Amino acid sequence: MAVKNQNIIEVPTLLDALDYISNMEINEQDNDEMHLRAPGYEMEGCFTLFQDENGVGHLYPVNLSHNMYFRGERKIYPHCYASIYRDSSKENIFLERLKNCELSLLVEDWPLTQTFRDSLNFPSYMGPVHIPLSIDSEALAQHYGINTDLIDVTVDKWVAAFFACTYMDKDGVFKPVTDESQYGMINIYYGKSWNFPFNDPELKTIGLQPFSRPGEQAGYVVKMQPGEDFYDKCSIRIKFRHNARVSQLVFNYTNRANKLFPKSILEEKVEAIKKSKTFSKVAYNKCKSLYYNNIDDSVFEGYINSLKISITLTPPVTFIDAEKEKIKEKLPGQLQKMASKLVLPNFPPIIKLKK
Repeated sequence: MAVKNQNIIEVPTLLDALDYISNMEINEQDNDEMHLRAPGYEMEGCFTLFQDENGVGHLYPVNLSHNMYFRGERKIYPHCYASIYRDSSKENIFLERLKNCELSLLVEDWPLTQTFRDSLNFPSYMGPVHIPLSIDSEALAQHYGINTDLIDVTVDKWVAAFFACTYMDKDGVFKPVTDESQYGMINIYYGKSWNFPFNDPELKTIGLQPFSRPGEQAGYVVKMQPGEDFYDKCSIRIKFRHNARVSQLVFNYTNRANKLFPKSILEEKVEAIKKSKTFSKVAYNKCKSLYYNNIDDSVFEGYINSLKISITLTPPVTFIDAEKEKIKEKLPGQLQKMASKLVLPNFPPIIKLKK
């Protein structure tokens, strides 16, 4: 459903768009001196811990403006649909979901995944308490290039600015936009629930995960339905003309993309899954149970034959023992880095997430 009274603003450059957003954040800070809704500036770039009703912890990226999320785009597009619904046949949707399930099994085999679930304690007024952390393999799939029904958003305006003024060349390298005849857009989306961001029917955090890219991008995702246009959900859209010097400034601010795209062992594994023509029986069964109820096996056989893929007993890619041992050696440093980004309440509140 489209938002009422959508505000489309045109400003000279991306820096003017950032200035507009910054003023919105300042106004909210000024009107919330006790920080009952918006956190203080010192918390920007950090994460805070909440538990759901099942006791699972979620590490939420802190945003300066309550319930405001950004998506930057380097071009003016007519529509914004979730990648899995962009000109995808039923066969291709099945294939992307199968890849998603294969990735989820791979993530389960990563040592840091079990640490997130089994070995982390957090301070409280009663002393340290064990809280297993949420791991969102579907959101990881989205961040590493598998098509999903999710749209990426962020609470960090500089992350949105990066995607609004860069492009990926044919070799997969990000570069700043220098063509000053082009226009870009910053889209501002407000969640459906003011109880940040709990009980929201379509918004969920990615937060800190066993793999660092979503955390660096302060990522959230919006769940989309077939035919839904994300632009219809945006209350404010800020159009700007590209400026080569501004693009270079933002590009350098993110350490030439390296800050937002840290090297990860998962990247090459996901590429192998994306290119694979064979998938495991376990992933196949998981795909059927998660996404397809009461569909005859003959339908899946038709998909498999049409796609020219095969289902086998072994996955297309795994973590080898040497890779697992390497992360175990680095584990103390990884956890210390994660802890440095946390802003913890006195005791993680239990919140109810809408089913």
